[in-house]
Amino acid sequence: MFGRIFAIPIGQGLDATWGSILPRLFEIQNPTLDYIPWTLGWLRTGTFIGIVLQILLTAFAIFRRDARAIALMAGPPLVAMAFFMLGQKWIVYQMTGCIVPFSACALAGWVREAQLRTHKPYLAAVFKPYLAAVFVLTLVFFAIRLPRTIIPIDRYILHPPAGDQYKDSDINALVAAVGGHVVVVDIDAQNPALVVLLEFGRRNINAQWSAASWDSIVGYRQWPPPVYIAKPELWLGLTRNVSPEGQITFENDRFRLVKLK
Repeated sequence: MFGRIFAIPIGQGLDATWGSILPRLFEIQNPTLDYIPWTLGWLRTGTFIGIVLQILLTAFAIFRRDARAIALMAGPPLVAMAFFMLGQKWIVYQMTGCIVPFSACALAGWVREAQLRTHKPYLAAVFKPYLAAVFVLTLVFFAIRLPRTIIPIDRYILHPPAGDQYKDSDINALVAAVGGHVVVVDIDAQNPALVVLLEFGRRNINAQWSAASWDSIVGYRQWPPPVYIAKPELWLGLTRNVSPEGQITFENDRFRLVKLK
């Protein structure tokens, strides 16, 4: 997680206010688009509750002398606070998705530990002071983020945009067309490039990356594009792009695979 944060150069600007960044950092608002139609006042209230709750959770971890929970609860917020004090909006914004999952891991550890101590079902042991405190904190922790959770579920699971869906059958057909050949990936759009990176990577496809596609998948690292010795036999790009001369061996509404001359 921190590998991405510290790879971002200090001083990179972001045209956004702290009032719009902090609700995203604490996952009160959606990270990218404002899918939750709350007023600025409500977002600030939710963010304030999230910050106070994070402090309470950290204090609880310190009180229990739980080093693992302290690291999970306090680590990401402290890093974000340091960059907040330095005025690094872009870096703080990139930490969205860190605080809540890390804290949820600590909460899960507490619930599991309490259940093992009591050797009883969770509800039967809920009146134990320790487990009761964990139960209440967990309930509030997730309750303030329900709107943030419900709307993305509708957008990305129940009614996903057609343009962002990738059929397993299409990917399988593309992989079969590539086979054991060396393919150069030349995709200048982030989401399709990341899909290819994931699917080719887990299937051990011998893929090379053009400068444009390299920037699409790891541009935030500012690494120079790799230099390859082997000559590619296939070219993979988007159907909307101009492809090199050769025989088209696979094509759908998104990808085009060409056997190079």
